Amino acid sequence: MINKKLIFFTALSISFSSSAFAKTEGNYIGLNLINTSTSYQFDSGRVRNDNYSFGVDYKYAFNFGKLFVAPGLFYDHNALSRSVNASSDNDRISLNTKFSYGVKVNIGYDITDKFAPFVILGHSQTRLDYSVYGPNTSFYKQSLTQEGFVYGLGFKYSVSDNVDVNAAYELTQYSLTSNLDAVAGGTDHLNSDYKVAKLGVSYKF
Repeated sequence: MINKKLIFFTALSISFSSSAFAKTEGNYIGLNLINTSTSYQFDSGRVRNDNYSFGVDYKYAFNFGKLFVAPGLFYDHNALSRSVNASSDNDRISLNTKFSYGVKVNIGYDITDKFAPFVILGHSQTRLDYSVYGPNTSFYKQSLTQEGFVYGLGFKYSVSDNVDVNAAYELTQYSLTSNLDAVAGGTDHLNSDYKVAKLGVSYKF
């Protein structure tokens, strides 16, 4: 009887350990295909633009039961450019979103041993080049770094113990109104909605 009980509890223990919950925990490094989309609001209307490129990130996940908090670093090579006409005159404004980097934290919940949704909060630095030129304005070019808050939603799916696929949608907002008004001398306001959709693969180590 004792041997039977021992065998039963041993088998039960092995069964539970083999189906143990896979936590989101530890070091992750990721490579992402990204789509950067900007929407510039002028007095005369809204101008949109988008481009595909790539990004990389690193994060470390702390797990509290099924809840995880994963702070980390990111770099997105946005490579997005657009030229538009100013509404107040015939001047032309050229904008180039080169790259962005910063810190983010993913806060999520392991619903199953493979699937977990998460929210994204962070802070970014975006490198921009812009120039203004035309019959009413001397050629002017400037590079600057614009700060902004990042927020969004995403999910991850584990295809193996060490590999996750993930998708996310993020939004960053900043304004170049004062800079462009000073340069162009017009009434146009340039408020940007800066969005990034990501599809990526992360390796856990």
